[in-house]
Amino acid sequence: VEHIIREKKMMDAQEIIELFSELIIVRLPIMETQ
Repeated sequence: VEHIIREKKMMDAQEIIELFSELIIVRLPIMETQ
């Protein structure tokens, strides 16, 4: 059971990292122009 929970947490973490990196990629050009 622990193994399944750990995989779920890893998947959640990967989704958060993907969202975060997308935000950074979108905002970097905006930050550079300011």
